[in-house]
Amino acid sequence: MKADGQVYTPLAELGNLTSTLSAPPHSEHYSVVSSELVYVPQDPLDVTEDGMGITEEQAEAIIKTAELLEEEGDVVKVWTNLA
Repeated sequence: MKADGQVYTPLAELGNLTSTLSAPPHSEHYSVVSSELVYVPQDPLDVTEDGMGITEEQAEAIIKTAELLEEEGDVVKVWTNLA
């Protein structure tokens, strides 16, 4: 049986957790495919029509800008705070 999952941990614990999960006895039950830093927004923006978030047009503009940035050779990763 194959199952996929994600684990989130504070930055200070990332290396330790990756090492622990990659070593026996844990490595006998599953494997760590990747370990990386990600941006998890504290206050994600929602697309709403009631004025409490951002409009669909604003969200599309943000996504387009992020995609253009990702195409640049010097850019490694682009994150937004869109929900």
